Amino acid sequence: MEYWKIVALVGAVVFGVSVFLPVYSALGFSRSLLDEYQDLGSRDWGSYFSSYPASAVGLLLLAILWPIALVLCIVSIFRHRIALAAGVVGIICWIGAIMYIMGVPTSGLIQYGAGIFVGFAGAIILLVAYYIKPKPVTPQVLPPPPPQQ
Repeated sequence: MEYWKIVALVGAVVFGVSVFLPVYSALGFSRSLLDEYQDLGSRDWGSYFSSYPASAVGLLLLAILWPIALVLCIVSIFRHRIALAAGVVGIICWIGAIMYIMGVPTSGLIQYGAGIFVGFAGAIILLVAYYIKPKPVTPQVLPPPPPQQ
């Protein structure tokens, strides 16, 4: 297996694990990205956008881009050039998580969770996988066919 594939696999696994880790913690409880996905349908988006626009945009960035980035992570294991897109989309996704947390009015009580940092690490590992040069494919030279009589 080529080095860039191994690095892309590690980045995809690290990025995938970030969904289970806490995105933020506040006052003794923490919420993972899975918890946020469960609550997406029950939110009143109109009042949420009017009250906390930066937080709402950040949450939507996180919720929409995380699955896209995960699919790109998996594809990047097989296609070298996709690793760049997976890393960039992953970084934008977790920037959305930071926007989400900073936009909440009680941001002094909320702490960033490990999921954000692990997600950033997975995205950066994918960027590194893109910059690892794949081995050049050397064409195989076949011997000439034997003369026919």
